[in-house]
Amino acid sequence: MHPAVEFAYSKGVRSGDSLVLTFVMVPLFHLLINQMAHMRKIDPALPVRLGVVCLDQESAVRLRLLSAPSCFEPVQWTSSNESVRTSVWILRVHLIRTLANHGIGVLLTDLDAVWVADP
Repeated sequence: MHPAVEFAYSKGVRSGDSLVLTFVMVPLFHLLINQMAHMRKIDPALPVRLGVVCLDQESAVRLRLLSAPSCFEPVQWTSSNESVRTSVWILRVHLIRTLANHGIGVLLTDLDAVWVADP
């Protein structure tokens, strides 16, 4: 099974369910903390259904130190041949397609998105 699907299953997400997916790197980590805090105000269960894709090791370490939701660390993610923005979008599409092929819906959200209600 693909590691992204195993990650979704570890969060209690199954075929027919949806996963909120976001991506983080250390320079944007403060935005992730803010987003999770506001999600918790809307619905305490929302951060649990949040799939965080850590694009660097430091952001994964920080999440573990905060006892925050676990993150998915894509082992083959690299930005060596392309711009970081392009390679992140390629990774996003790959993960969404992989999860969708296993019947898992994905709500992709950026860290600077403002949530006012549970989508």
